[in-house]
Amino acid sequence: MDTWQSSLLRDLSRNHTVIVFDNRGVGNTTIGIKSFSIQQFANDTIGLLDALKIQKVDVLGFSMGSFIAQEVTLFHPEKINRLILYGASCGGRENVPQATQVVKILSDLVNNRTEDPEKIVSVTFPLEWVKSHSNVTLPKSREIVTSNILREQFNLNE
Repeated sequence: MDTWQSSLLRDLSRNHTVIVFDNRGVGNTTIGIKSFSIQQFANDTIGLLDALKIQKVDVLGFSMGSFIAQEVTLFHPEKINRLILYGASCGGRENVPQATQVVKILSDLVNNRTEDPEKIVSVTFPLEWVKSHSNVTLPKSREIVTSNILREQFNLNE
């Protein structure tokens, strides 16, 4: 939750109510008793919207959040105004697998907890964009994410 750039959240909140939340097992969110799955995370998201009495939303999903956002949209289209996906994949038979280099860098982050910001940025943003935005850095996360939780989440995306 705290890895979103504060400037992006500030800009989005000028014209939107912004709700940022952690998935189960991350930060101060409990693991619960249900198995991790994209569908379960989507159910959790709908549960949050229902608890907040929010009828319809614009959704911005990044990385695993894009998978969750797609699942929410597929099974609860009545809840979605607009869907914005970044760092997304659709999965399934038509999926184009990530390049081996990308998988290695992300796997190293997940399994070995290495944090090489330049490598992470290189597989997260288009090269041309990185070159033209040399001042961009990834926020350091203060969230508590255990290695086991990180691995479980990573394996959902394979």
